[in-house]
Amino acid sequence: MNIINILRIIYCRLYSFINPIGYCKYLGATIGEKCVLKANMLGSEPWLITIGDHVLLAEGVKILTHDGAGFCLNYGNKEPLRMDMWGTVKIGNNVYVGINAIIMPNVEITNNVIIGAGAIVTKSITEDGVYVGIPARRIKSFDEWKENVMNKCKNTYGMSSKERKEYYNQFFNKNNNI
Repeated sequence: MNIINILRIIYCRLYSFINPIGYCKYLGATIGEKCVLKANMLGSEPWLITIGDHVLLAEGVKILTHDGAGFCLNYGNKEPLRMDMWGTVKIGNNVYVGINAIIMPNVEITNNVIIGAGAIVTKSITEDGVYVGIPARRIKSFDEWKENVMNKCKNTYGMSSKERKEYYNQFFNKNNNI
């Protein structure tokens, strides 16, 4: 490996940390506005991934665009079949994918969807809502979830860490001597 290739690798790694969305687009993924994700979340074929507007992929999310199980087709064959199983992934607008969730190839996710932590999405999601489990299944509509959450949320946006801690200590009747 020559010095140019080493510098290129270092540059790409740094760029992926500094501007993950830009790096994902550079790799070929189509990504909308106001998204939050990391470059290492995309499969080995990022050009097969389309992500809409206002999408947040939590830490550890994986989007797969191929199925490596084709490897097993070669067992016992004199000549390797050299076959790949590929598929696109399309994520709509206003989607949250929880920590360590996995989205399999050939999946489309519609708008207004929340995918719970650790869920595995094995087939397309065509109806808004909250999806959890393995395989991911719908447990409530987006509007049901929104109504429930709006009753529980506290507006701490823009508060400093100290202000937020004081607010929550008062809210939960916690003693500040911790």
